[in-house]
Amino acid sequence: MMIARTAAGRCIGAWLTGPAPVTPGFQRRNLMQSGTEIDQLWRPSQWTNAFYFAVGGIALVIGIVVAFTGLGAGIPWSEKIAHGVWAAGLMLIVWKYLEIRCIRYQLSAEQLTASHGVLNRLTDNLELYRIKDTQVFEPIWLRLVGLGNVCIHSSDKTTPTLMVRAIPKPMDVATMVRRQVEAERVRKGVREFD
Repeated sequence: MMIARTAAGRCIGAWLTGPAPVTPGFQRRNLMQSGTEIDQLWRPSQWTNAFYFAVGGIALVIGIVVAFTGLGAGIPWSEKIAHGVWAAGLMLIVWKYLEIRCIRYQLSAEQLTASHGVLNRLTDNLELYRIKDTQVFEPIWLRLVGLGNVCIHSSDKTTPTLMVRAIPKPMDVATMVRRQVEAERVRKGVREFD
């Protein structure tokens, strides 16, 4: 999977390549544009949008059935309302897909970066030596599809808690983050004091 893309390609065209793999070991990839290395890249699963996809799908079906079968022939404006319901369902599905698709978490040797936003992008950089604890939270609806959340607590002022949502193998990810945190603390000679 090629990581270096334009902002539009990352959000809209990246679905062609599929999600980045999560493995217990580190995968080093060179970014062509910045020259930095990324150890791991994660994106949340679209399973978090299951409810919105179902609602949007129902709206699509209702809109198409009413618009093209003539069920509301005696009702004024029924065709325009049906087209509006159809368009609203389609827009809901596309927007929710893009919202989740444009979230990415990157773990490098020195920091954990979280980026999100479809039109306006916000990127949080969390230095690894500031991370205090990790928690794994696996709600039943995510466990059924093999996903979970990793909650990262830190002493960072802007990001005291970072939730890495709906990723595969959350226990492996939490272990990977803890190992990187310990390695970075040893490298910098930093100790944690409460």
